[in-house]
Amino acid sequence: MSHEERIKNLGKIRSGVLVGDINNQATVILICENGLRNIPKSDISKYTIPKLIEDYPAINMSANEILFEDFNNDEKEDMIIRSRRTIWIFFQKDLTLMIPKKLELEITVPIRKMAIADITNDGICDVVILTTSTSIPVWRRPCQIMIYPKRRDGTLDHPESHFAGYLSIDMAIGDINSDGKNDIVVSNHLSRTISVFTNAM
Repeated sequence: MSHEERIKNLGKIRSGVLVGDINNQATVILICENGLRNIPKSDISKYTIPKLIEDYPAINMSANEILFEDFNNDEKEDMIIRSRRTIWIFFQKDLTLMIPKKLELEITVPIRKMAIADITNDGICDVVILTTSTSIPVWRRPCQIMIYPKRRDGTLDHPESHFAGYLSIDMAIGDINSDGKNDIVVSNHLSRTISVFTNAM
């Protein structure tokens, strides 16, 4: 069974579809050339731009990636938006999204991918980013993963970095070796390999 809805005036879609829980409602999010677009499940034939996004046009237009995760362990999904060098978190509270908080990552290189997962095995979600160098030609740019452990007060600890490969293009988190701990997998375009980081912290 399939169902197709054509949504007008979206512009070119730059990133894939992501479904998250906002205001107790399944919500479809697209990243388009003219910003974020939100399509509520209750009326998918009429897309709306949330007031949240209208209030923060700079975040909207620079978005490259979105995740929905419970960042502050309150059993509510928060919306996490990544731009080229910045990550913003919109905390969900009382069926609304609060003013966004900028994560202080202190990096000067572009972020290619991000993930929110418990890497340190303490029951708290940590921040993992895949970065790339811009100082050398693109075909041999080294990439690295940076793991920011999250403290119980919500702040981030200093990152631990690992070389990932050359021209890395994607990253995923999962328990690869069945030891009950999250591992990090990175795909490397140039060398046609994957890098697996087990017990990275």
